[in-house]
Amino acid sequence: MENFIRKLKRMLRQEFPKCEFELERKGGDRVGGFLIWNGFEGLEQIDRQRKVSAVLKQKLSVAERQHVSALLTMTPDEMEFARQA
Repeated sequence: MENFIRKLKRMLRQEFPKCEFELERKGGDRVGGFLIWNGFEGLEQIDRQRKVSAVLKQKLSVAERQHVSALLTMTPDEMEFARQA
């Protein structure tokens, strides 16, 4: 699983430069968490998810995508606000 998480991070960094992650294992074989990126500024949540989904579909196999439970998309400001709440 650690190799998959490294692959996921590397792949997402290529598509979302200078992004940050807060990822954790969900159950034994799934990973989920937050993808934090300035480029999400001004985009609706559905458009953010479409961008992430397109990258996952392009770069990961069907079997690999089954290991991703959820990647919530946030800007750094949104994430900081959520941490303070």
